[in-house]
Amino acid sequence: MKKAAAFRGGECISDSMTKGDLFTPLKWKCSFGHEFEMTPNLVLKGGHWCPECLPWPWNYDEVAANNPFFAQVWYPLHDKSEHNVYTEKIFKGFDGFKD
Repeated sequence: MKKAAAFRGGECISDSMTKGDLFTPLKWKCSFGHEFEMTPNLVLKGGHWCPECLPWPWNYDEVAANNPFFAQVWYPLHDKSEHNVYTEKIFKGFDGFKD
């Protein structure tokens, strides 16, 4: 779990884990210092990570700079010098968008 967390730019801060137990939540910390609980199954098999880093604004460039897991899919399509921040404003005017 320590290596999986480090690859995402964070760390597993749980003291222990039962070997093979993918469904008991562990404590994690992302590269931005957010602490959260999530099962190893969601991290390893579902590709999920910090829930606080997902809401708007979407600052993918900053996330990629701190998270090698995300960087491997972001940088093949984006230059490292880009600075894009996507806020909820990009959705205004679309059906179903709520302020």
